[in-house]
Amino acid sequence: MTDTETESTVIGPQDAFTESLETNISLVRRRIQSSMLKNENRIVGSEANIKISIMYMDNIVSHENLDDLRNRIDQVDYPLFTDISVLKQLIEDNPLSPFPQYYMTVRPDSICRYLLDGRIVVFMDNSQLAIVCPTSFFEMFVSIEDYYNRWTTASLLRMLRFFGFFLTIMITPMYISALTFHPEILPYELLLNLQESRSKVPFPPLIEVLFIELIIEVLREAGSRMPAKVGQTIGIVGGIVIGTAAVEAGLLSNILIVLVATSALLSFLPPIFLMSNTSRFIRYIFILSAGLFGLFGQMLAFAWLIHHLLSLKSLGTHYMTPAIPRKPSDLLDSVIRFPTKYIRSKTGISKVQKK
Repeated sequence: MTDTETESTVIGPQDAFTESLETNISLVRRRIQSSMLKNENRIVGSEANIKISIMYMDNIVSHENLDDLRNRIDQVDYPLFTDISVLKQLIEDNPLSPFPQYYMTVRPDSICRYLLDGRIVVFMDNSQLAIVCPTSFFEMFVSIEDYYNRWTTASLLRMLRFFGFFLTIMITPMYISALTFHPEILPYELLLNLQESRSKVPFPPLIEVLFIELIIEVLREAGSRMPAKVGQTIGIVGGIVIGTAAVEAGLLSNILIVLVATSALLSFLPPIFLMSNTSRFIRYIFILSAGLFGLFGQMLAFAWLIHHLLSLKSLGTHYMTPAIPRKPSDLLDSVIRFPTKYIRSKTGISKVQKK
């Protein structure tokens, strides 16, 4: 048993899954001591046999979902699984989508909550992560600490994460649209400040934004590949030095530095790291759309994003649940979290069987 680092919380348990399948199962069974908690062992990997375990509550799980997941796993033909994230990509409904279609966590308390909601959990030997399916888009912005906090604090943090996702993909494209096509949407004083800030910049806003975004990506990637203490130093010092030097050299505007830094911080708000990566990828689509067509291009990109989210499924279940609610009670635990006494019922995404 280890301490959680990637999903740390201030309130609640601090233990996390390990890379031992037996240990991970025991961490769940220690919390849910019920005869209805079942786990099925399977072998995956055509060349290297790796053991996985499918865990569920037999009395509340949707057996339709369970059979679907079994069939998907049985049809997988892959030589070696070094981590469960590889298996996740092979059993997703839409492998071409940039969005993660299953929830992944290292926290036993989070897994137990989903099991008691009728979800199915998959563990893999030699992997610390566990997969939860089916999952919704809104659950990618939910932290288990939300249920340990007061409902007012949890609701505020959820709204910050949810709307922060859309802000991080819109801030720098709006900068491009306003300066290239629609300067009239800005207040006169702000427009003067922007023009003064860009007076020495020789590039159009699109090139300017792409340049600084790529610099941020390079710093982030370089920092993650270095030892922890060195990586932190490179990220902080490198960002300050390069940003200051670029502004003084007339390559970037100082206002853009503030916008890019804010956008980068907002991208790390989702508790699921895969959603942070998704927001970074989608931001480039919006940047290019804004550079080519301005606000009209941004709205086209936003329409594509909403259409894509509405068409996605997770184990055959609508990805936008509870925006398309199966049960009205699902809305009590979505972007706004109501008090705990009102959200005790199972969610509709689980397809809980009627007794």
